[in-house]
Amino acid sequence: MTGVRDRLAVLFGIWAVCVVVPPLQYLLAGPFDGAVTLVDAGLAGGLFGLATAAGKLGLRRVDDPARRFRKGIVPAGTLAIAGFVPIIGFVLAPLDQLVAAVPFGVGWAVG
Repeated sequence: MTGVRDRLAVLFGIWAVCVVVPPLQYLLAGPFDGAVTLVDAGLAGGLFGLATAAGKLGLRRVDDPARRFRKGIVPAGTLAIAGFVPIIGFVLAPLDQLVAAVPFGVGWAVG
């Protein structure tokens, strides 16, 4: 079961980067201008490591994580949270041009 927990923790890290980084990057560095900066890369890398570690710690308490995913409760919650990202992007698209909203669309699709 360790392999499943590790893969789910990495998946949670990827999901967290895709869902959290676009709004956080917008707040910290302003609208996306088409170039990935060092701040963007550092933010994504740091959040990936933090979320993966948190996922590993959280999954230790779950007896059978695969069973919880098969029931669909966990994926439904993560999809609901990821749904807020395009809502923010749709608001920003007319305000800060379409390029500024691209990370929100990509984050939502991957998340």
